[in-house]
Amino acid sequence: MTDVNIMSHHKPIADLKSIACTVIRSRRKTASLQVTASGVQVRVPYQVTQQWVDQWLASKQSWIEQQYARVQQFVVEIEQGALLPYKGAFLVLSWVHGQRSRVVLQGQQLLVTVAAKTDQTEADQVRGIVKRWYKKQALSILPQRLEFWRQKLQKEITGLKVRDYKRRWGSCSSQGEIALNWRLLMASPTLQDYVMIHELCHLEHFDHSPKFWRAVAQHCPEWRVSREQLKQRTAWMYW
Repeated sequence: MTDVNIMSHHKPIADLKSIACTVIRSRRKTASLQVTASGVQVRVPYQVTQQWVDQWLASKQSWIEQQYARVQQFVVEIEQGALLPYKGAFLVLSWVHGQRSRVVLQGQQLLVTVAAKTDQTEADQVRGIVKRWYKKQALSILPQRLEFWRQKLQKEITGLKVRDYKRRWGSCSSQGEIALNWRLLMASPTLQDYVMIHELCHLEHFDHSPKFWRAVAQHCPEWRVSREQLKQRTAWMYW
């Protein structure tokens, strides 16, 4: 399966004034900005003035608007007939009311039954049910794929956890434990493989040195493309 845009329609391109901006000041020495589905996050040293931030953002306006539009393509909506990313393809979401909550996958259709009556909106209830289903699938599918790459790279790990990360796709601890974000299940197998290879290579190179990237490239020659595609999909992190 190949990666395609998630949205079934195009969102209008927002201008800089309509994009939320958060400024975070710290003891850092340089300025950086990150464009996500929720807006722009600017990190600057304590002494930087708001005027400087405003001017810097203005100088980056075209780039910010392009990046924001690109990220918005991957925002996951919960509505009847919505397209949900799953292993690089799409599932068409629909739901009905019934005696008990459940999820059934029929071909490319994800059929949800909503039972509980709570203070939540119907969409929020469906979102919770679907997320639990994704997590359950991730617990079954991701460990099998990681084991394939573990054997191929001839690495030893101390354990695997499937986590609910908001800022990363995976991690490798100094003790040799690997953790994977359950949202990787939304990505294509190619992108899943890149993350797994990336974390397994950290078992030998616990940094991002040239040696590390050469090790990654041995098993994932197109790692730069995969890394960029994952950056574009940061909206999944907030779902």
